[in-house]
Amino acid sequence: MKTVQMFSHLFFKSTLLAASVSLVNSAAESEALVVPTAVRTAAAVVSTVAAKVNNVVINTNTTTVANVTTVAAKTVGTTLNSTVLIFARDTASAYSGFSGLNGYAIPYEVVIVPADGITLPTLNSSETVGNYGAFVVLSEVSYEYNGTEGFQSAISAAQWAELYQYQLTFGVRMVRLDVFPSGDSGTEAIGGCCATGIEQLISITNATAFPTAGLKTGAGMSTQGLWHYPANITEPEYTTEIAQFAATTGFDDVSTAAVINDFSGRQQMVFFTGFATDWSPTSNFLQHAWIHWVTRGVYTGFRRVNLNTQVDDMFLETDIYYPVNTTFTIAPSDLAQHVTWMPTVNAYLPPGSDWFMEVGHNGNGNIEDAEDINERKCGVGSIEYADQIDTPLEFVKPPGTGTNLWPETPATYPYTTSCTDLDDLLQWWQKPANLNAFAHVSHTFTHEDQDNATYFDVYRELTWNQAWLKQVGIANATKFSKDLF
Repeated sequence: MKTVQMFSHLFFKSTLLAASVSLVNSAAESEALVVPTAVRTAAAVVSTVAAKVNNVVINTNTTTVANVTTVAAKTVGTTLNSTVLIFARDTASAYSGFSGLNGYAIPYEVVIVPADGITLPTLNSSETVGNYGAFVVLSEVSYEYNGTEGFQSAISAAQWAELYQYQLTFGVRMVRLDVFPSGDSGTEAIGGCCATGIEQLISITNATAFPTAGLKTGAGMSTQGLWHYPANITEPEYTTEIAQFAATTGFDDVSTAAVINDFSGRQQMVFFTGFATDWSPTSNFLQHAWIHWVTRGVYTGFRRVNLNTQVDDMFLETDIYYPVNTTFTIAPSDLAQHVTWMPTVNAYLPPGSDWFMEVGHNGNGNIEDAEDINERKCGVGSIEYADQIDTPLEFVKPPGTGTNLWPETPATYPYTTSCTDLDDLLQWWQKPANLNAFAHVSHTFTHEDQDNATYFDVYRELTWNQAWLKQVGIANATKFSKDLF
């Protein structure tokens, strides 16, 4: 027997939170994506170095926002490509900058910045035509050049000034991930966090600047494994908090985790935490904030999240851990709660969303339940066979091998509705309001393992279950995989 997998409300909510479902479409012409060769490779860990800031020793592995002077824009750009320009130390860490953009089909270009610096790509084709619609900088592309100066950005002051000037000319925004708090972001660092085993939750506190992201405020997520810098805001006239760290060991109060700065028109979003979208649900959640902010919720791609919530093995009983030596079969009352719950979930989703649970049915469980009520009405009875022996994990079935487990007769599905309709669980499913609240697929009739099965058995597993679904009416559901019949 297989375990009945009822979907946990708590697990679903955390999954939905991390997925941050959004649906935004644009009819604009798409641009070619530039995808680096290194994808989903773990970024190298950059060791922290002790630095004294405001008489406080803080361990850091990045630097502060560059402080350079820009002049007012003399020319106003009129044409702008939507490509996002990403600066990173290596292709592995760049993944945390482009993975979310890739999910939205937003065009991007990655520039790897080594310790000895780079030549900036051509930012604008003319005084009025810009080549990039946004900038993303990871860890300030900073390196530890010697033991006295600490970490410094490999982008020169003159290059930062050029990027800032482009922002003013073309009105584009900049996102900076994994930055050390300083006056140049209107903040000051309280310390570095956290040691192994210490948790400090991070949450969005103000989502008004990126409403199309659909993020929930006040929902704390883990920062374990993400080195970060709790901060205080020192320049509130041009600095707005958007995310917050909770109190924890060594930090008695809440602190600022991310801000938006508006320097007389030049805007930047700054996160004081590392990002690792290759493994961190928190990073995957937070990235929707900066993606929607930096694009102003308008982009050439689209965001579509397919969340497949399937409950398998409907009608089968399963052994459970506690109490020991007992079995469980789902009841109509269990399912009824999900009928009322699904609409409440959809109410939270953006317009155009349609989420529902999908159920895989095993007809033999219905026959087993029915014959427990009246064995005579179920004729030959349910299909029973000896316990199967598990195959090795890397098992490869030699063609033509295997032993039949199913009985030789009957050759075709033999049951009548006088048998199947005895089961109160089937009676619940036969009510249209219940049936059509879910989607339905055909599993197999008995749930025989298929890795070493014979054609004889597999044919019956499939065809008998199809016959049963048609007979009991589940195949008539509004959401059913009819093309497989």
